[in-house]
Amino acid sequence: MRKIRTSDSDPINVAFLESSSFSLPGRIGLTFAPGKKQRNAQSGQWDRDLETDLSRLSSEYGTNVLVSLIEEDEFERLAIPGLRARTGHYEIESVWFPIRTRLFLNLCRSFRR
Repeated sequence: MRKIRTSDSDPINVAFLESSSFSLPGRIGLTFAPGKKQRNAQSGQWDRDLETDLSRLSSEYGTNVLVSLIEEDEFERLAIPGLRARTGHYEIESVWFPIRTRLFLNLCRSFRR
């Protein structure tokens, strides 16, 4: 049985793109959904704390914009319906730009051909 991954046991981490990859000011980083809770994910069980993750994104990484790429129903499935509302408490702007999973999978399949 895999351990339960929490905000304390596995602090949220951000992987930054090389700044030479784009010509925009600032940094662009990627991470998983802050505060997510999943019982049977491929990567194991997650029971993160939204406030802890947002606090770390703000204080450790200087995050000022969080772009969520998940679909509406995923906020509920990951037990983070308040994610977009809570970011402002950490002076992080929330931008929602959902990528449709089905569309994404179809694009991936077309590149394999």
